[in-house]
Amino acid sequence: MRLVPCLIAFAPLCGVSFAQEPTVVAPAHVVLAEGQTLIDGATLANVLHVDVTEGGAVAALVELLVDDGGSGVITRALWRDGVVVALEGQSLPAPNGAVLSTIDASQCELGNGAQVYARYQLGGVTAGVGLYRNLAPVILEGAAANGLGFGAGSVWLDPRHAASASNGQLLVVGRIDDPTVPSESDPVLARVTVGGGGQVTAQQVLLKEGQPMIGAPGPITEIADGRDSIALGNDGSWIGIPITQPPQGPARASIVRNGQAIATDDQPSPIPGRNWTNLAQSRVSINDSGLPAFRGRLTGTPGTNEVIVVGNQVLVQRGDVLVDTSPIPMTSFENSPIEVSNDGDVLWSGRIGVAQKGSGRALFVNQRVIVREQQTVVDGAFVVALGGTRRFAFSDGGRRVVAHVLLSNGRESVIAIDLGNWQELPGQFGSAFGIPHLWGSGNSIEDFPVAVNLHGARPNAPTVLVVGFAPANQTVLGMLVVPSPDFVITDVATDAFGTAVVSDRWPKGIPAATPTFAQWFVFDPTAPNGVAASNAVVTQSQ
Repeated sequence: MRLVPCLIAFAPLCGVSFAQEPTVVAPAHVVLAEGQTLIDGATLANVLHVDVTEGGAVAALVELLVDDGGSGVITRALWRDGVVVALEGQSLPAPNGAVLSTIDASQCELGNGAQVYARYQLGGVTAGVGLYRNLAPVILEGAAANGLGFGAGSVWLDPRHAASASNGQLLVVGRIDDPTVPSESDPVLARVTVGGGGQVTAQQVLLKEGQPMIGAPGPITEIADGRDSIALGNDGSWIGIPITQPPQGPARASIVRNGQAIATDDQPSPIPGRNWTNLAQSRVSINDSGLPAFRGRLTGTPGTNEVIVVGNQVLVQRGDVLVDTSPIPMTSFENSPIEVSNDGDVLWSGRIGVAQKGSGRALFVNQRVIVREQQTVVDGAFVVALGGTRRFAFSDGGRRVVAHVLLSNGRESVIAIDLGNWQELPGQFGSAFGIPHLWGSGNSIEDFPVAVNLHGARPNAPTVLVVGFAPANQTVLGMLVVPSPDFVITDVATDAFGTAVVSDRWPKGIPAATPTFAQWFVFDPTAPNGVAASNAVVTQSQ
């Protein structure tokens, strides 16, 4: 940051000029853009799915416009970090004579070593379907399904989707033909261990047709097989959505963690007086220590009939007014996926309002806005629209986010966001407008972009941002001032929504491991002392 020292005690008279950016987002940059040439004679036309690792590897399932000398044709490809790793129409090394006919539009999963898993429809000499890692087959239609829980002679009919863990394990949902089950096509959820070369070394049934369920009524008749209906943690924890048939009444879906139902249709939810319903359409996630998160639907009033649950606590409910979106309520989660990081942070998207100023879609981490339509700026262009379902992703550690967006320059793009290593600290002091919320983001490496965002403050109000290299923890005007007042920025005011942001590049010359603290103060006559305070944040230079 371009900061000028301020060696006097905290006071608004000690100011630093600073450019205010029209953005409410963590620092982001474009990694893929419509029209970009990905291979000779083929340019990016559309993005279907994305994924990202903690180390920053990015993968995308895309559609390419291929120049055929005429009007052009659209074909799908798997792209990872600048390289097309699979392309419809190409020959596959195995099985012999196979051709990659179609890449499944619902599958793009980055596993250990940044290997991309996807489901291919095969053509050529060997037709069928297969789950592949890059170009190497993992499970092919007709392959033996053997291991704990499989009946003798079981074979895979269709490995539908896979969720990966960094330890080389996969959670695979699909269909098998198990001779011990009366039907010819049997839904199954299995844990599959994949070796370094991509070979399957072990398989184990976790859920299967006809199996009774602990905590759920009746035996399993189906298993939801959408891309976001399963998840696997590095500790072996898993989550899925079986559908059971009780002796009487309709079939019921359950969200099951490690074999135990944690939510079931027609059973009580965490919201008093509201039961779960239609859980077969839920989206689920689990982190590497087994913490589950899911989005579910409730009975009752439509305007409040969806929630996101983390563990056994409700994170957000449809109809809530969040600090970062006040005073506009959440009106929909739009069938979007969710992802929970190893720190318990949750990435999700939703619609704010319907037809009022400030309405539109936003991408959230917990209750913080990190991308918002019409307000977020990336590489000089506004985000006009967020992409549809399954077009954003969270790294396991919660540091990296990728998202598919339409920018005001007219180009569909994939943007990458580095949330950095910022931590929130106490210090907030509210007013009639509520308690201002501050969060920081960006990579604290020399010349990398960083930002500090303020939400929930009095609209159109002057502010003071205090930044320091040590914790002062002094009481001033009845407030806890956390940073030492090494730098004070006074020329940034909140906008009509009570938000503000300061962004720049991390300055040169700060030694590694140096802590940097920040806290925002807002001049607000409705506060007891005329000033409201946000929480503080801290990061360390790297």
